[in-house]
Amino acid sequence: MGLTFALNSMLYMLASLPMGLLVDHAALQPHRKPLMAAGWAVLGVGYVLIGPVAGRLPALVLPLTLAAMALLGLASSACVVPTMPELRQGLAEEAIPRVSAAWTTSFSLGALIGPLLTALTCATAGFAATCSLLGLVCALASAGLLLITYSCHTPPAESPPSSRSSTPGIRGVPRIRSG
Repeated sequence: MGLTFALNSMLYMLASLPMGLLVDHAALQPHRKPLMAAGWAVLGVGYVLIGPVAGRLPALVLPLTLAAMALLGLASSACVVPTMPELRQGLAEEAIPRVSAAWTTSFSLGALIGPLLTALTCATAGFAATCSLLGLVCALASAGLLLITYSCHTPPAESPPSSRSSTPGIRGVPRIRSG
C-alpha cells in the first residue's frame, strides 16, 4: 500500500523538471494559468477516481488507486511548478526572496493543515465523500483560474510620463527606482 501512495510523489518528482522547462519556454509563458487550471482539473479527476469511483467498483480498487495516484502526481507538477514564475512577474528583485519564503511557508502550512482537515472530514463523512469534496475543491480552483485568466484580465494601464526613471511594477503599477 505504501508503494501505491509513493507513486504520487515519484511521478511528481519525475514530472517537475520537464514541467519547469516547459513553463519557462517563451511560447508557453502566456498560458501558465490555463496549464495550472488543467492540472487542478486533473487533480479533481484523480480524487474522484480514488474515492467515489473506486468505492463503487470494489473489484477495481487497486487499478483505480494506481491510476489516481499517477494522475495526482503528474497533475501536481502542473499545479505547483508554474506558480513561482507567475509569482515573480512584476516583482522587484529584492522582493523575490520574501515572496519565495511566503510561498514555501504557505505550501508547508497546507501540508500541515491538509491532512488534519482531511482526517477530520474522513472521520465525519467517510472516505468517498472526502475525496468527492477534494475533487470539488480542485474543480473550483480550476474554474477560478480560468475565470481570472479569461474574464478578469485587463492589460496594464499606461502610466503617465514621469520625470523620474521607472520600471514596470506589479500589474502595470510603476515601480520607482531610486538613484
